[in-house]
Amino acid sequence: TDYPICDSSLVVSSTEVFRGQPKQEMRVFPNPAREEVTVVFDEVLQTNMEVRIYNMMGQLVHQKLVEKGMYQANILMPKMPKGMYCLKLGTGDSLLFSVF
Repeated sequence: TDYPICDSSLVVSSTEVFRGQPKQEMRVFPNPAREEVTVVFDEVLQTNMEVRIYNMMGQLVHQKLVEKGMYQANILMPKMPKGMYCLKLGTGDSLLFSVF
């Protein structure tokens, strides 16, 4: 199952409740990003998670697996055009969203 397209109506906060798991939060910085974005989690990940970055047209422009036990992910974004992006972190129906 693919993630839904990110738009401003979906992104009300950078946190969501992970169903069946403890609440997880994340910070994404810097904003605006240039060639790298850092995602920091409030707790160590209890399972592998996939980070997906979409442009505002809903096109997947980058993805990366973040392994269980990590508390931070650095995502290189060289040569990406200026603009807003939606970062989604999750597995199954448990998602975190953030726009940067």
